[in-house]
Amino acid sequence: MQSSKNDDINASPTRAIDMDISTCSSTDKGNPAWWYVDLQKVKSIYDIQIYFNRISDIYEHQQKQRMYGFQLYVSNTTEVGRIKDGHLCYIHNGPSLPVLSSSHLCVTFGRYVFFYNERRRGVAYPDGSNVTYVQLCEVIVNGCETEGVYGTNCFNKCPENCQEHRCYLTNGTCAGCIKGWNGRDCRTPCLTGYFGIECGNKCLGNCINNETCNHISGYCDNGCSDGWTGQFCNTMCTPGTYGRRCSNTCSGNCLNGTPCNKVTGNCDEGCVVGYHSEKCDQACLRGYFGNECGNKCSGNCINNETCNHISGYCDNGCSNGWTGQFCNIMCTPGTYGRRCSNTCSGNCLNGTPCNKVTGNCDEGCVVGYRGEKCDQVCPSGTFGKDCKKICSGNCVNNDTCSRVDGECVNGCTTGYWGHLCNEKCQNGTYGINCSSQCNPNCAGRKCVQWTGSCSNGCLPGWQNTKCDEACSDGYFGDNCKQTCSGNCADNDTCDHVNGYCLKGCREGFGGKRCESASDSKRNDEIGSVLVLGLSSALGSLFLLTAAGCLFLLCFFRRSKKRKAMQRTNSCTSSYFQGPLVNRISSHAGDTHMYEEFHSEIRIYDTISPEL
Repeated sequence: MQSSKNDDINASPTRAIDMDISTCSSTDKGNPAWWYVDLQKVKSIYDIQIYFNRISDIYEHQQKQRMYGFQLYVSNTTEVGRIKDGHLCYIHNGPSLPVLSSSHLCVTFGRYVFFYNERRRGVAYPDGSNVTYVQLCEVIVNGCETEGVYGTNCFNKCPENCQEHRCYLTNGTCAGCIKGWNGRDCRTPCLTGYFGIECGNKCLGNCINNETCNHISGYCDNGCSDGWTGQFCNTMCTPGTYGRRCSNTCSGNCLNGTPCNKVTGNCDEGCVVGYHSEKCDQACLRGYFGNECGNKCSGNCINNETCNHISGYCDNGCSNGWTGQFCNIMCTPGTYGRRCSNTCSGNCLNGTPCNKVTGNCDEGCVVGYRGEKCDQVCPSGTFGKDCKKICSGNCVNNDTCSRVDGECVNGCTTGYWGHLCNEKCQNGTYGINCSSQCNPNCAGRKCVQWTGSCSNGCLPGWQNTKCDEACSDGYFGDNCKQTCSGNCADNDTCDHVNGYCLKGCREGFGGKRCESASDSKRNDEIGSVLVLGLSSALGSLFLLTAAGCLFLLCFFRRSKKRKAMQRTNSCTSSYFQGPLVNRISSHAGDTHMYEEFHSEIRIYDTISPEL
């Protein structure tokens, strides 16, 4: 490669390495101007040879002017700006013009060989040398092709500890030593306390047991002293860690948040409250807390737990009956249990407070309550101490009685009276609180205690359950089952008690109840019976006429059996004789009248044949 190409001639950069001196590479003029060859990898170089084809004296002189001040570098980079960072093999410093073909010793190592030239401001150059070109006909780089060897024939092996196995071709000395070694042949380890390339690094002195660091790597092969970490043991333990490799964690309980000692882990300034020991890693013994564990717990934590070793608080709460952060305050009267958050029932006997732990009324309950805590009202239907008494069950509207004394507060149900409603109504009374009197029409003046119904029935002339209604018109006597005669004057009804007609009898009747008829009255009744019989006879005649029609119908249908037809006629006559008396009897609506009709049956028999 080269800085530019000369378009006037065929002068590519490869012509300088084609092993033909008659062909040359050339750049155009420029500042700087350069050319380089890539050796493909870092090689061990002995010298660099430059050749130029001499054409004429004039041309040779011109070329020397252009090459004035040239430089040869061996580099491991192709960056033009960093060419001078490489190994400078040669520089032409004047004042005479350079020789065109020359050989330059350059015992070094590198991949790229640069021919470089420039013109700097403020520097005086010989006449004709103020412009730069690079024209090269052949460049030969001599050295060993194989790495790690030296000598004329590249047969000798470089010392083992040479850096990258490179030694100088001339004498086999190392171009540099690998880490941990020094000397011309790199066979001498670093002095104690030093390590690295050219033993230029100093150990830090933090290796375990005051050992020196590894002369090659600088590491502490057996580890760091307590309090140090890192490969070079140059890093102090971070706050909160200590000991070998800083693998231990401080207790975190050092006073005022100071870190523990990085070597021992001890809290050099003391412990926070609740801890003790050199490392402050031990909590206070059970039952103690605070600074230097000098305070004693209250002993009232729940489930017999110990208090917090730092604060002295009961972390999970107090035992029943205690309160406060330290659980050292008893429940106030009227409260009990966990955190004293429960309220006593208030029903303990004689107003005593409940048990501060259980809430029980140790001395018993006031009347009307039961249960260990006296928080249960007597069940419905019970009252008194421990609810052992039974209510009467006779409170009005099925109310329960007072749980204290059994009283029916709203009164008794019908049929009962008294403070407890446990006494039945007596002496002709009934109803709510027995305030109602039995009806005087009740037999024996006795009635049912709840309803007032007459328990033994009514006196004659009265009816209904309470005997408070007289017999209906037309009836009288016991249970109003007797019927008035119906013969009282002016159609008046009889007395509902004894059946007497108080206004007297209508005409034709006598007696207190007007149930006896006179003789004239009797004859009138017989006449009425005859009229009734005549009516019955006319009805019978109608029935006989219908039977005759039926008979004629049968006759036409059975003309061939006359004898049988006569028999049929005889049956029909019998059929119409039977119901006569029955029909007459059916008109006897009144029992008394029927009996009279029956006694005169001879009259019916006399009338019937004529019909």
